[in-house]
Amino acid sequence: MKNETTYLVTNRHVVDETKGLKPDALRLKLHTDARNVTKNVDRTIPLYDNGAPQWHVHRDYPKVPINIAVIEIEPKQLEGTLIKTLSREAVFPEDKFSLSPGEDVIVLGFPRGFSDEKHNLGLLRNALISSAYGINFNGLPLFVVDANLHPGMSGSPVMTKPKTNLPTKTGFAVTPTPVTFFLGVFSATISKILPSRQEEPLGLGIVWYSNLIEQIIDDIRR
Repeated sequence: MKNETTYLVTNRHVVDETKGLKPDALRLKLHTDARNVTKNVDRTIPLYDNGAPQWHVHRDYPKVPINIAVIEIEPKQLEGTLIKTLSREAVFPEDKFSLSPGEDVIVLGFPRGFSDEKHNLGLLRNALISSAYGINFNGLPLFVVDANLHPGMSGSPVMTKPKTNLPTKTGFAVTPTPVTFFLGVFSATISKILPSRQEEPLGLGIVWYSNLIEQIIDDIRR
């Protein structure tokens, strides 16, 4: 959410014409009662308006294959529902804190569509930062995580684990309550094509940096 506008963030490959598919809408299953999470309602988010795509991509795409799409949500589409949005304050403040390879993070999603369907709750997966955070991996604005992830996790948020002791550039900072930060958007697992043409999963995944979302939203508002 930015300036009271709510945006849906997912992967570009979820909404565009990938593998011959052309989805025309996204369906959101949203809670309606904070005291009873078995109560939900489906809301449909159209992807086209008179043939015009309603999602936004990064200004550097397609020159840089940034796999993020942002869709502005009309307030009426959320009426009667309960959602928790991420604000700018949730984005990891790189000017204050630091992250090192090996740092534990979490990924929230629906591996192969599996979840707590009765309560409409996704699942958390463990991961750790595998590449140097803050350095564009192979020149792309992403970092790599080591995790056991599956199809269905596309568009999942990647978060730091809640903690009160946070490493800074010069030492540590202590917060009175545990905090967690938004790091980026998971988009795909990584495989290696062997000389035999077989595909070998590496147990690694791609995460696009969260600041890319801010840049897309800033362009939308302009």
